[in-house]
Formats: sequence, structure tokens, C-alpha cells
Amino acid sequence: MERTRFNALAGIAAASLTACIAAGRACADERVPAATRVSSAAGVEVVVYKSERKLALYRGGRFEREFRVVLGLDPDGAKLHENDARTPEGLYRIIARHPHARWQFYLALDYPNARDRRNYEDARGAGRIPDDHGKPFAIGGSVAIHGNDRLVVQDAGIDWTKGCIALSDPDIRAVAAEVPVGTPVWIVP
Repeated sequence: MERTRFNALAGIAAASLTACIAAGRACADERVPAATRVSSAAGVEVVVYKSERKLALYRGGRFEREFRVVLGLDPDGAKLHENDARTPEGLYRIIARHPHARWQFYLALDYPNARDRRNYEDARGAGRIPDDHGKPFAIGGSVAIHGNDRLVVQDAGIDWTKGCIALSDPDIRAVAAEVPVGTPVWIVP
């Protein structure tokens, strides 16, 4: 039942996002429907629009700002296992945040969540997880929003991560200043 409810809400969210993208920013605060929204104590939400390569900040349900991002090397579709180079899709939360020597800030997400684990187990049972020296790849982890020390690659919009969401160093500093631990992060196709 929980999975069906999430899939239905995700479908509604995707349809709303498509309509709002076509309409422009006039309905930016409706891009993720109120029925699916969650917010942090600070009232901040993050939405990553993979197809647009954008990260948007919302406060109190209202659009505030957006930033250019690059994604996993193979960004189409949701992350299923380690080494697939995909960025996950769904609802996550920031579970840790700290300065990082290479990437300015590292905002860790709670990937894999329960839905990701179910999807992984279903795919593994169906034989859809590739082998790594005779055993299936693991589900993976350590997905985050972070800065990018590859300035030329970031400026050119070239996807390069193993599944993370990378922003320019000035942009990750701006985002990190706004998002506490617990901030919800919607990652949508």
C-alpha cells in the first residue's frame, strides 16, 4: 500500500511538474503538490529537477532561488545500485552537513531509503543487478549535494559524479547557508 501511495503521489508530482515547467515560474510553488510536500523546521525545501539540471530552493512553499547542477554520469532513470552512475529519484532528507576540503560543503542525503531498498531487492530478485566478480553490486550509498572542484566541467554542464548532485563552489556555499539537517530534498526526473 505504501509503495502504491508513493508511486501515485510521484505520478501526480511529475504531472504537476510538467505542467508548471511548460507554464514557467508562475506556478513554481506548485511544482511539487501540497499533498506530497514536507518541510524542515526552517521551512526550507530543495527540489532537484534532473532534466533541467536545476536545484531550486523553496521557503514556505514559495520559490526563492535556483542553481545549475551536474549529476551522475548516467543521469537518466533512478539510481538502483552502486556504480550505476545515476542520481536517485524520490524524496530524501539531508542527514549530515559539513565543510569539505575538496567540495566546499557536503550535504549528505539519506539514500538509500526504504523505497530504494525495496526497488533494489526487487531488481536483484529479478536478476537486473549486474555482477561484480560473481556477486551482485551492492545498493550503494554516500549520495550528497556538494561543490565541484572541476570548474570547466561544471561551467560546461557536463555530468560526472557517481550519483551525487554537484554545484559550483559559490552555489554550494549559498545552498549550505540555507539548508539545515532535516531539510527535505525532492529529486525528480
